[in-house]
Amino acid sequence: MTAPSAAALRMRRSRERRRQGDAIVNLQIGPNMTADLADLGWLGEPDHADKGAIARALTGLVERAIRSRVTPPTGSHDQLGFMCTIQRSTIETLVSFGWLPADQQDDLGAIVKAFRRFAGRALDDARKGGRLGQWYFP
Repeated sequence: MTAPSAAALRMRRSRERRRQGDAIVNLQIGPNMTADLADLGWLGEPDHADKGAIARALTGLVERAIRSRVTPPTGSHDQLGFMCTIQRSTIETLVSFGWLPADQQDDLGAIVKAFRRFAGRALDDARKGGRLGQWYFP
């Protein structure tokens, strides 16, 4: 029996990846993007980045975006999106002040919604010249 050709082995691997739900995507990455990935800490020196390093950086970035539930902007162009880390004590405070139901303190979507409401209320109050402490409870 002869060994399978390189092309046959590639096709087998491709079919197996497809069965597992994986996909291979080709991307054209410009020098600005590799520099940006390096500036953000996802990639080492952009001048020395090979395909594997760039693929790992992009995969890590996408996985983090998915875990953080980053969505495309839907508002006006004058809005800015960003990511932040919320400490467990902040989540507990949102629960104790009634902004987040206790049974949802492990639900990322609920935490984001509660934090947005809380921050929006704080900013509205600050714009109106209100004092902190008067509006903590929803």
